[in-house]
Amino acid sequence: MLKTFRLAVFLLCLAGCAAKPAMLRKPFVPPVVVAVLPFSNETNNLDAPEMMQKLAWQGLERGGYRVVPLDDAREKLRKAGITDGGQLNSKTAPELAALLGADAVLYGTVTKFSYVTLGVYLKRQVAATASLVLSDGSVVWKHAASATRTLVEPDTKRAARELAIQLAVKWVERIISHPLYPEMQRSLYELFLTLPSPSGGKVGTRMHPGFNRWSDSCLPFIGRLLDFAARKH
Repeated sequence: MLKTFRLAVFLLCLAGCAAKPAMLRKPFVPPVVVAVLPFSNETNNLDAPEMMQKLAWQGLERGGYRVVPLDDAREKLRKAGITDGGQLNSKTAPELAALLGADAVLYGTVTKFSYVTLGVYLKRQVAATASLVLSDGSVVWKHAASATRTLVEPDTKRAARELAIQLAVKWVERIISHPLYPEMQRSLYELFLTLPSPSGGKVGTRMHPGFNRWSDSCLPFIGRLLDFAARKH
């Protein structure tokens, strides 16, 4: 019974939350060139906006859009006195599009970026909103999505091991400056599942979800190290 329960929890370890887009203009005509703006930040993690901006840029490119190179966009914005998403209100969307040589700009906000560990309970969550605004100032797409990984382990011995594994993953993620990376990928995947691609279909379907690619590949290795250490004692 316990194994069945644990399996059920594992299968639900990462869930993406998304539905119909909050707003989608119809008929939707994809802009030719899109610039991804710095993400705004409503969390305490200072690295989250830059990482989300980069992943959003990659997602749009893989989704068939022509995207203004990030370095070029950041340099032009820096010269205009804009270095983060919180400063974007100093210019209108049409002004930003003209500055960056784009037909549309993608705004984004990181609304949640959290890692909670409480005994037998673990929760990793990333949530974001995004909107696509044309050079004339009209919003043609807007959506919000989140990705949450949870683990509940009722067995105290197993819980201690799982906690040690997850803390080790968190530590490694910090070292390589990629905290909550699978959850960031998943949240953007869910976001872009509602954005039409210039090539047909949705942008999200052209992205690999990637939500288990990195952290989960580390878990077995770290688990084996912990088992080895336990046998030594």
